[in-house]
Amino acid sequence: MIYYRTQSWYTQIARWYGTVWGEVKVKAILILIYTSAAYWLCLKEGHNLGRTRKNILGSTISFLLIFRANNGYKRYMKGRAACIHFFCVLREIICTYLIFLAGGSRNRRLRWRRVGPSSRPVTQEDVEMDVDDKIASEERTEAVRWCLIMAIAFQMHARLLDQGLNKGRITEETKRRVDWDRYRIRGLTNENEFRSLDGIVRAVAAPQISWATPQYPDLPGVEEVFGPEASALQESPGDIEISRVPYIRLCTYLVYKLNEVGYRNMNDPRMQDKRWGMGERFVPLVTAQTMSLSYSYSEVNQIISTPLPFPYNHL
Repeated sequence: MIYYRTQSWYTQIARWYGTVWGEVKVKAILILIYTSAAYWLCLKEGHNLGRTRKNILGSTISFLLIFRANNGYKRYMKGRAACIHFFCVLREIICTYLIFLAGGSRNRRLRWRRVGPSSRPVTQEDVEMDVDDKIASEERTEAVRWCLIMAIAFQMHARLLDQGLNKGRITEETKRRVDWDRYRIRGLTNENEFRSLDGIVRAVAAPQISWATPQYPDLPGVEEVFGPEASALQESPGDIEISRVPYIRLCTYLVYKLNEVGYRNMNDPRMQDKRWGMGERFVPLVTAQTMSLSYSYSEVNQIISTPLPFPYNHL
């Protein structure tokens, strides 16, 4: 993705990270050397390299490049809208769990408390939590926690997708950023949860031992995340080869985790076996939201994975 900064025109041209310069630098340098040498040869030595007849090739290519630029802007805005929609749906999932998890007597007293001039002040009895309130509070925390992990996993997947899953390898800088995302996920999970999530991340590297050399030796608890060898600075492994074999992605796995929170707290309307939980009629709302989440994720995945065709080369 290109990061636009409008402070000056120079930053639009000279920016390196997030632009196409990383891919075309060799060709651009060779063309610059060739044109400079040809210009010097014609100017100093008086050589005539020939004359090109007037044709419509240059104007036609310039005209078609306009369509490519417009398609590029449309794709950029489409990807931006998909990212915004992704995080908006995450926010809606959190709000759904916060509102529709009924809780216990404390929730009912405060939810239906009368407000206004005739309202009575809140007493100590009103804010005391029973068992159902505590369970609902824990489950709301679980929902928020998995939504935060989903947001980090989405960012991590975007880092890996362009370089790794499309081109087969990632640079040392990208690997450092992915390690930071893994460390953030570890702070939100217990050991067993992190091992199951990190196993999906490790599966994309060939070999998987490449993930065991992080560049953050000073972070607290880094040995617990990456192993005992992580506390010492190690020699940089350079580019890491990424396996492009189809495999489950972390965001897809986390969709099931978000749905699991809703289904395990579904309250049967007849049995009332989970009085703190969500009504049965509200659980499909969570399913619809996670489906929308998956759609936005797939759209971003498609935008990054599908190259923009050259109009003058694909006619």
